[in-house]
Amino acid sequence: MFGKIMMGTLYTTLIGGAVLFSEGAITVNVKEKKADGHHVFVLAPAAIVPWAIALAPEKHVRFDEIPEEARAVLPALADAADKLEEMDDFVLVEVQSPREHVTVEKQGGAIVVNVDSDRETVYVSVPLRAARHALQELAARIPQRERPADAP
Repeated sequence: MFGKIMMGTLYTTLIGGAVLFSEGAITVNVKEKKADGHHVFVLAPAAIVPWAIALAPEKHVRFDEIPEEARAVLPALADAADKLEEMDDFVLVEVQSPREHVTVEKQGGAIVVNVDSDRETVYVSVPLRAARHALQELAARIPQRERPADAP
């Protein structure tokens, strides 16, 4: 009996983990370069982002305060994330100066930001599928503003 309970618990955990990580993982890794520098590493299931947006109480998030310019581009950004996911890997942006090197690139199914500076190294990876779902959820949560009668 105990073995069946343990197997049920194991299967539930595995299935739950598979659902949570179905859209990949958001990774953040920051290391300060000084001798006693901090190191922050976060690995979180990307599926929680759209869920968090969907479940966030409007009184705390204030979706109605999102600027009109941002509202207008959300669908295009979601479409861009969808198209980027289908493309081969490439560097979107690369900046190099004497004090730092920054890249933003499409790697596999993610957008990856790397920063190597005098002070720290930073690595951030966000799955494009999760970004697309988050942008779509955000667009759905934003209240539509009424246009003036004389607006096109």
